[in-house]
Amino acid sequence: MGNYLEGLNQHEKMQVNNNIRTLSYSNKSGSYVNTFRFSESETDAHIMGKLKKFRELRKEGIPVMTEAIFENGCRADIVDLLYGCVYEILHTETREEARKKIGKYPQIFDIEFIKTGEEPIPLIFNNEETVLTPTAILELFTNTKKQIKIIIG
Repeated sequence: MGNYLEGLNQHEKMQVNNNIRTLSYSNKSGSYVNTFRFSESETDAHIMGKLKKFRELRKEGIPVMTEAIFENGCRADIVDLLYGCVYEILHTETREEARKKIGKYPQIFDIEFIKTGEEPIPLIFNNEETVLTPTAILELFTNTKKQIKIIIG
């Protein structure tokens, strides 16, 4: 598949491939694995919460997809392709609204809900360690015409 399988043992590679099989055709190629994606309709806090979890998982070397779409059309904020977990970032959604999504995800996935916070996020940008506020990171994403990919690790 892609270099996102690098460093995984054979069993882990099989787990990732099995989890990818649950995704819609456009996601199955793996082209969006380890790429941070968001929608302009999401709130700043939601995007930053998603970025924080994305960053944590990538630091651990876990292949992930953001805005992954399953074959049934349901969309997940983040999918951990190695351990089979869907992460839903909650900001404006209530827990009750989020719970309604549980039955829509493939049964092989665990689901974890994460409430957003407003902490600054340390990251590497232009090969330098920095700490950016959520607002600064959002401006970085929205004020460019190019796709930005954050690689951790």
